[in-house]
Amino acid sequence: MKSLNLNEENTHERHKVAVFRLILITIFAVILSLIIWSTLWRGNELVIHSSLEIACIFVGVSTFLLSWNTYHHDNWINRMIGFGFFITSCFDLIHVYYYQSMYRYKDLPIDLPLKFWMISKLTLVLVIFMLGYCSKIQESIKVCHFMRVRRIQGENSANKGKWLSLITSIAFVVVMWYVFYNIAFINLYTDQGVTKTKIILELIITVLLIVTLIKLHRTSELNEKVKLEYIFMSLLAMIVNEIFALSATKSTSFFLLLGHVMKIVSYHFLYKGIFETTVREPHRKMEEANSKLVDILDAVPVALVTYNEDNKLSYANKSFEQVIGWSREELIGLSPAEFLKIIPKAEEHKEEALVEQVLKTGEKVNGVIRTYSTSKGDRIKLLVNAHKINDGALMIFNDVKAEQQIADLNLQTQIILNSIGTPAVILDNLNRITAHNIAFTNLIHRDDIDIVKMSIDELITMLDGSITLLDKKYDKDILIEESYEGFFQCINGKQRSVLIKVSTIYNIENENIGAVCVIQDITDEKENQQKLINQEKLALLGQMSATIVHETRNFLTTIKGCSQLIQTYTKEDRIKLYAEKINCNTNEVNKIISNLLTMSKPSKAVMEEVSINDLIYSLKSTLETSTMTKGVDVQFNLNFDERYILCDEGQIMQVILNLCKNAMDAMSDTKDALLTIETGLREENEELFIKVSDNGVGISQKNLAKIGTPFFTTKKSGTGLGLNACYQIIKNHKGKIEVKSEEAKGTTFIITIPCVTYEDLAEII
Repeated sequence: MKSLNLNEENTHERHKVAVFRLILITIFAVILSLIIWSTLWRGNELVIHSSLEIACIFVGVSTFLLSWNTYHHDNWINRMIGFGFFITSCFDLIHVYYYQSMYRYKDLPIDLPLKFWMISKLTLVLVIFMLGYCSKIQESIKVCHFMRVRRIQGENSANKGKWLSLITSIAFVVVMWYVFYNIAFINLYTDQGVTKTKIILELIITVLLIVTLIKLHRTSELNEKVKLEYIFMSLLAMIVNEIFALSATKSTSFFLLLGHVMKIVSYHFLYKGIFETTVREPHRKMEEANSKLVDILDAVPVALVTYNEDNKLSYANKSFEQVIGWSREELIGLSPAEFLKIIPKAEEHKEEALVEQVLKTGEKVNGVIRTYSTSKGDRIKLLVNAHKINDGALMIFNDVKAEQQIADLNLQTQIILNSIGTPAVILDNLNRITAHNIAFTNLIHRDDIDIVKMSIDELITMLDGSITLLDKKYDKDILIEESYEGFFQCINGKQRSVLIKVSTIYNIENENIGAVCVIQDITDEKENQQKLINQEKLALLGQMSATIVHETRNFLTTIKGCSQLIQTYTKEDRIKLYAEKINCNTNEVNKIISNLLTMSKPSKAVMEEVSINDLIYSLKSTLETSTMTKGVDVQFNLNFDERYILCDEGQIMQVILNLCKNAMDAMSDTKDALLTIETGLREENEELFIKVSDNGVGISQKNLAKIGTPFFTTKKSGTGLGLNACYQIIKNHKGKIEVKSEEAKGTTFIITIPCVTYEDLAEII
């Protein structure tokens, strides 16, 4: 608010000065007009009148040309004044022509020159009047070219705009000339002098000027686009001109002469306003910008010089002066060859100057080391980088010793980091990675990419990871450490769990400049913790199972004993049949709970020599019946090379049936479901394998690593114990289970068991 009041006060002060200056100019104009009136006017009215009008036309055309040549600056006020002057100058030129022709052609209307003089003044006054209300006109009038405020993009668009404006202005002048020349609808001058119509028009012009003057006096919104004080003085001169014009009743009046002189004064101030805006003001701003740029470059602690497109040194900053020892005044304007005469380089071999190379190819040159001689004769080794810039080249000089010290410091930091066995990362204040050690690379298994300068958030996203804040530590309200727990996926699909401690780095002013992250791999701890939980679950399940089996067997013994008594003492065949069914079902239930007891407390396997093919054939009818009811085709591909394995036949059958059941469940929504059971021999390893394959939904890579883990299942009603038991059984048989799967294509379980050897037979015997 205070700044606005201050601007208004400054504007009012400038206007007071403008009024005082105009009073002096008016006095001078009166004196000049009196001299012309008393010495030259009589008998030369036509010549003097035409000369004064031509002077006004000259100023008007000059103003138009100035606006025309600076049209691309996008100052719409200057454009409006410029084209307003063009129209006014055209009317003034027509006025002079007809004023001269009146004395040659008697049939011309006597007021024709005056009409064009009045329309000329009215046009210019309307243009200036619109300046005073530019903000309202800008909002309300969107069609008129002069009133649109728009950003001209590109020189072609600007050229189209100004040529369209010129054609429009010429068309307006031609139309008005035709109207005033051919249609006599008003009369401004007669043999008795000026008419009331002319006086009314002069009064209208005067009122418009006064209203505009008051408006501009109260505002400063145009002062950035055009020098307002010159517009203000031009308005004052026009008002004085109109007062003199109202006082002139005849074409030979003294006030008419004085009005023409004041008209030249008003034109002069309008021209000066545009000249200040389009020429002097941009030049002043450019000088200020250049001065500011020089100050900035002088403050830069890096030595640099610039060359222009003529291959001449155009600028050198103070840092370069301090490094070389020569002042910039002694170096500016030198070519590279002349530069090397004053500041020779120690290298003896000749080569093309870096500046000439950059200017010729347009490509930058980095990391060139040169040894130069200073003004004191000392030698200094500099690292030179050359870059192409607009209309020239930029050369940057760095002290090699300083660069080497920084490089050594970075190398020492990296060596220290690599010597730490714990993964570590250094971040800047924007959480971008600036350094990391080898242990971190080994942890994430991504040595194929350069993660330096990468945001830590980008790295976490790339590794499909996630972190959770655990704790924060403060010291006097300053954050010193944060703890996170998270995980990420390795490139091999394995998930790693980590614990991260982030220690904030502060400078001497307690400003956050980065952080050090120390990462601890807790994957094994997590797995051991989960195994312990699973073991506790299994132990509890075993205890519960043993209790359930014991209590259930007591009831089964009673039921079976009763059914056997009924079967012994009854004489009815139908009752004997029911008793037999009870007896069979009791045996089946006993078998099921025996299996449950085996799972909770595994018994020692009874090893015997078994043929894999015979074992599969014994399951064939059971598998075919089960698959038929579920709409699954089963296919057997058995290797007839007769080899044997040492195994517990019941346990191996349990594993195969479990895998087949899981395969059929995975194909429940699959068309043309196919279960394939294949056997084969790996002679190089003396191993037999059993493959159970399906074309079901498949298993994701994420879940593939969890297969066989206790309590892990993807089924809604599953327990996650079946596959775990299978893995344990095969492990006890010195074998292994491998899984290959692809989502939407199917899964294959491969059971591998060693073939029977003579040593195994000896142990059995």
